[in-house]
Amino acid sequence: MSAPARSDVVGRWLPENGPDRAFVELRNNGDLAGHDGCNRFGGEHWSLEGDVVTTSGTRVSTLMACDGVDTWLGRAVSFRWDDGTLRATGPDGDELGLLLTDPDATPRG
Repeated sequence: MSAPARSDVVGRWLPENGPDRAFVELRNNGDLAGHDGCNRFGGEHWSLEGDVVTTSGTRVSTLMACDGVDTWLGRAVSFRWDDGTLRATGPDGDELGLLLTDPDATPRG
């Protein structure tokens, strides 16, 4: 499996089994924004090294409480390319979930 091009990862990504409204957007200008199904987050930048998208900078987020919503997407610190999908990884190195590209989204930035 070959490493993706930057253009392969730019765009909006949706959790395979995630809460409504959840997404991560990797913008062309290197900014990252998202929603974990409860809270919006952003303020970070992303870069692609081999098959891994890593985030850097300070994440800012709203702090709403949402009963019954698994907010795993907001804990992701990197995403590994896996044949057209992204596997989200948490700060402890554990896989959090799978992201699929949103075919209806138009990339920003």
